[in-house]
Amino acid sequence: MVLGNVKLVKFQNTSSLGNLSTDTVITTFSDLPESVSIALNLSSTSVHESSPNMKIQEYQKFTPWQKYEWSKTVIWCIIVFPLICFVIWSMTYILFGNLALPGGSLFALAILELLAIVLGHTAEFIKLPPLVGMTLAGLFLRNFPTISNIGKNLDLSVTNPLRAMSVVVLLTRGALNVNPTLIRRHKWVIPQLYIGSCIFEAIAGCIAAYFLFGFPVQWAVAVGCIFSAMSGAAVMPYLLKFENEGVGLEHSVLEITKQGSGLDAILAICLTELAFGFIFAAGDLAGGIKKGLLEVIMGGAFGTLWGGLAGIFLEQEHESTLRTFAVFSGGSLGLLGLTKIGYPRGGPLACFLGTFICCCIWRQKKMHMENLSRHLTILWYLFQPLLFGIIGSRIDLNTVDWNIILQTILCFTISISVRMCASFSMLCLSEEMTTSEKLFVVLAWLPKGEVC
Repeated sequence: MVLGNVKLVKFQNTSSLGNLSTDTVITTFSDLPESVSIALNLSSTSVHESSPNMKIQEYQKFTPWQKYEWSKTVIWCIIVFPLICFVIWSMTYILFGNLALPGGSLFALAILELLAIVLGHTAEFIKLPPLVGMTLAGLFLRNFPTISNIGKNLDLSVTNPLRAMSVVVLLTRGALNVNPTLIRRHKWVIPQLYIGSCIFEAIAGCIAAYFLFGFPVQWAVAVGCIFSAMSGAAVMPYLLKFENEGVGLEHSVLEITKQGSGLDAILAICLTELAFGFIFAAGDLAGGIKKGLLEVIMGGAFGTLWGGLAGIFLEQEHESTLRTFAVFSGGSLGLLGLTKIGYPRGGPLACFLGTFICCCIWRQKKMHMENLSRHLTILWYLFQPLLFGIIGSRIDLNTVDWNIILQTILCFTISISVRMCASFSMLCLSEEMTTSEKLFVVLAWLPKGEVC
C-alpha cells in the first residue's frame, strides 16, 4: 500500500490491522484506523522511499571515479597528499624563510619525514616493520652521494628535541597499554617474565661486551642494559592486529605479551640510565650510585605528581583531546624539563610513570581510553618517521668498521639466546599456556629497536 510519498511494503503483524485488507490502498495517514496506527508503531515495518535521492545522483555525475576503490588511493597519492605537503611547506617558508629552502634544516627535516613515511609504508607493504623503511630513509639521505647534504643539514638543536618528543609518544603509548587489572590477573607470570628476561639478557650482554669488545666494566654494563630492551614499536602493531583477528585470546597470550612489553621497556631504560650515571661519575662509584638513584627518585616523584594531578582534575566531561594534551605535555615536561635542570636520567621514568598513574585513575572513574589511544596513535604516525629517520641519518657508512658490526651481531645473538631461555623458563610457571603459546610469547619479545 502507498502512504503519500512512502511505500508500505509489508506488515508482519496482520492480526492487529482489524478489518483493513492488505490490498487496500490508502492515500493519506488520516485514512488509517486508530488500531492500525498503533500497529505501525509496535510492529516491524519495512519502509522504502519511492522517490530517488537526486542529490546523490547529481554528486555521482561530477565524481564518477568514486565508484572505484583504487581511484581514491591514486587521487590521494597524486593530488591530495602533494597538495597538503605544498601548503605546509609554503606556510613554513612564510614563517621561517631560508630555513625552509634547500640547504636549510627545516627543509632537510621535511624531506626526511616524507621519505620516511613513504619507505615505511613500502616496508609495511612487503610485510616488514615500518621502522625498517624509516631507518633506511635516514640512512639513504645521509650516505647517498648526490643528496648526502640533506642528511648533514639536520641541525642537532632541532632534531634532538624532536627525537625526545618522539620518545615521549613511544613511552606514553607503552604506559597506556599497561593495565594493573590484567597484571594482577597474571601475577604469577608477567612480573617474573619481564623482570627475569630483562635482567638475564642485560647480564649476558654485559659479559659478551666485556669479552668481545674489551670494554671497561661500566661501559659493558651500559651495553648490556641497552641490549635488554625489547622494541614495543616493532611488535605492538602486530599484537594489535592479532587481537583484532581473535588470535591467542583463549589463554590470554596477547594480554601477557602486551603488558610485559611496556614494563620490560621502562625497566631496561631505568637500568640503562643508572649505568650511564656510573659512567659519568668520573670514577666515584659511591657518587655515581647516589646520583643515579637521586635521578630515578626525582623522575618517579615528578611522574607521580603530574600523573596524579591529571588523573584527579580531568573528569569524564573533559574531552579526550584535553586529556591527550595533558599526557603528552606532562611527558614532554618530564623528559625535557628534568634534562634541563640536570637530571636527564629521570625523564623516561617520569614520562612513563605519570601516564601510567593518570590512566589508572581514569580507569577507576570508568573513563574510556579509546579516544586517547587513537590520538596517541595519530601522534605516533607523525613522530615515528622522525624518530627512526633521525636515527638512520646519524649513521655514516664511511666511518663504519664492519668487524665491529660482526662482533655486535655476535653479541646480540648471545644476549637474545639467553633471553629466549629465560623467557621460556619464566613462562613455564604458567600451567594454562601450551608450548606453542609459550614459544609465541618468546618470539614476540625478540625484536630490538634500541633508542638511546
